Amino acid sequence: MTFALQDAPLSQRTETRPVWVFATSSAPARSTTSPATATLLDLGAGGTEPALAKADQHPTAKDAARFLSQSSFGVTSIDQIEALRQEGFEHWLWSQFNAPSLHHISHLNAQRLPLVPQATLETSFEAIWQHWIDGADQLRCRVAFALAQITVVANVAPALGPYALSSCMDLINRNAFGNYRSLLKEMAHHPAMGHYIFTVKNTHPNPMQAMLQLFSIGSVALNLNGTMPEDDTGKPRAAVLDAEINTWSNALSNWAMALQNPAASTRYQAAEKALDEVLEQTFNHPNVGPFLGRQLINKLVTSNPSPTYVQRVAGVFNDNGAGVRGDLQAVVRAILLDTEARTPTDGQVTSYGTQREPAIRFATFLRALGSHSTQTFSSMAVAGNTGNKHQQTHLKTPSVFNFFSNPNQESNAAAQPSGMMTKEPLTHEAAVVGSLSFFSSLIKNEGYRWGSCRLSLNLKPLVTLAPMPALLVDRLDALLFGGQMDSSTRQRLVQMLGSMPQKSEWNLKKRVQAALMVIALSPDFVLQK
Repeated sequence: MTFALQDAPLSQRTETRPVWVFATSSAPARSTTSPATATLLDLGAGGTEPALAKADQHPTAKDAARFLSQSSFGVTSIDQIEALRQEGFEHWLWSQFNAPSLHHISHLNAQRLPLVPQATLETSFEAIWQHWIDGADQLRCRVAFALAQITVVANVAPALGPYALSSCMDLINRNAFGNYRSLLKEMAHHPAMGHYIFTVKNTHPNPMQAMLQLFSIGSVALNLNGTMPEDDTGKPRAAVLDAEINTWSNALSNWAMALQNPAASTRYQAAEKALDEVLEQTFNHPNVGPFLGRQLINKLVTSNPSPTYVQRVAGVFNDNGAGVRGDLQAVVRAILLDTEARTPTDGQVTSYGTQREPAIRFATFLRALGSHSTQTFSSMAVAGNTGNKHQQTHLKTPSVFNFFSNPNQESNAAAQPSGMMTKEPLTHEAAVVGSLSFFSSLIKNEGYRWGSCRLSLNLKPLVTLAPMPALLVDRLDALLFGGQMDSSTRQRLVQMLGSMPQKSEWNLKKRVQAALMVIALSPDFVLQK
């Protein structure tokens, strides 16, 4: 595969950077042998390249594996872990901030079939999963996945089209390491957001004002460390006063009405100015740093961060060290390099970590087990539609709170002192049974589906280790657990594998499949620590 350089359109430029494009035909018809017609945008965040880690600063293999589990959709090989050890976290982060990213809209255009000129929703899901599984910009993928669960747009009745959904993913990817104010403003203007927030089960008198609260402030006041101050009755204080809400509602109502007739330029410009003023007020609200910071910590590192961890991250949101507020690159860096992320204290051991969401668990398996296909369109589109099996499909969220509970409801506030969004709605009988059935079929069949829709797994590297149960379990620990497998789980796996026959390659493959089946539902795997 060769690459060519092409200038980015002016609308895509943030600085004078080239855009990498696969050097293949630009015709809209999809190749049946290669998906390599999509654009890779150079969205690099710049910055000075740091030095590689010195020999005495190399992280351990265990911490490197943990770091990758927090900052990507999973480890692909032992070599990847070792490469991170030699590179160091600082340089890896810089590389990820500057890695090229898949342009989802161009992927839709590239994958259109000759006999089906219109893009389909399956193509949008394919682009997402193709990016998650094969994308070089894994940190951007993981952060964008988290941000998409905060600034929620969903494909629920009335359905959004594939270009609406994919352009939303491009918007979030483009802003993942940018400024949060820019993300809020672009989301406020995006047609998909307007369609979703105004029409889907909405009873709020001003949907846009609700959007700004949900995505930036929340409904209850927060201290810088994420704790909730109480009023005289012992209840959490409201984040915004009624007078402010009325002011915002009036401004945004005028803005929404002006959008219906943008030709009336004077009125539209006035309404746009009002929107900017509301955005400025919400963006500078003291809640935004802890509100956003705690949720990103929750999705990347741990559901139960200490108040001091939240405060450190919120402080970086408020000021990145250069007087800039809302710098997401600085926030992500602070989250992943914080001492609590790298070395949790003994007192946090039982409560530390976060539940791997079903989509992340599936992606982790696919990356660790070398998933591949002959026709990426069919197989990755199928991967995107597996949510009915494991109870989570990206961009098909049931509410504006995504798949989770409202983090500011009193019941959740009592259970989560810092108001953290819980993940219990993803853990119930149907989800557990669905995961058991899904992973059982995936592992037994060494892939998913058949024919042109097949997504295959490569178990051969693991089969070569199967005669040595301890070495096989060590490898699975690194690839799937981030080096955090519990000692009791390890002991049981080694004993189970040692008791199974090993006379033939078929026997050895059965060992691998048995281990993977146990791991898929192991609490150690479900919980990222």
